[in-house]
Amino acid sequence: MRRREFISVLGGAVTWPLGARARAEGLRRVGLVMGYEQESAEAQSLVTAFREGLEHLGLRDGHEIEIDYRWNGGIGSR
Repeated sequence: MRRREFISVLGGAVTWPLGARARAEGLRRVGLVMGYEQESAEAQSLVTAFREGLEHLGLRDGHEIEIDYRWNGGIGSR
């Protein structure tokens, strides 16, 4: 399980520079690609940790950034 968590977090960190482009309204967009089903408890805990880490850096979803989620098997937003 640790390997999956590491790959998920690493994938998010790698996509940060690519996904964080300035938008017309001043928000930056971040893409988070998850190899889990959206309803998975493990996926939700990783998303929560990711969002808390961003908030620790002063970046709040819907305020300074906009997060687009891509789940295993489809596209979703939270």
